[in-house]
Amino acid sequence: MTDTNGSASSGAEMVGQISEPNVVEAFDPASLSAIITRLERSSTPEHLVYRESELDEVWRLLDAALREARRDRADAETIELLEGLKEMIFKVHDLVGVDSDPQAAAAELRAGLFLARKYSNLRP
Repeated sequence: MTDTNGSASSGAEMVGQISEPNVVEAFDPASLSAIITRLERSSTPEHLVYRESELDEVWRLLDAALREARRDRADAETIELLEGLKEMIFKVHDLVGVDSDPQAAAAELRAGLFLARKYSNLRP
């Protein structure tokens, strides 16, 4: 396994490996962008299983952040952003796991990146 900062052949954005699951440790824009790139390059059933597992981890991270935000009585905007991100990841996950459509999943995730950017801007 490699992390989301694994090597990319172009040396530009580090996107990880396509033919194995990648460790996902955050739901920041860079991590989600790396998943988008891997989704766009995924072409086999095995690739889809790996992307689905990565999205499972993003959902788990968001779920934990949302529980923490609620426990800490975070402001409404923070809660709404986390809920929106979690809902979007659920949709993207189903596009991969149910519909086997990594291109649609990548497009949906790309469209929702603004939520991750907005959340990142709220963080100190």
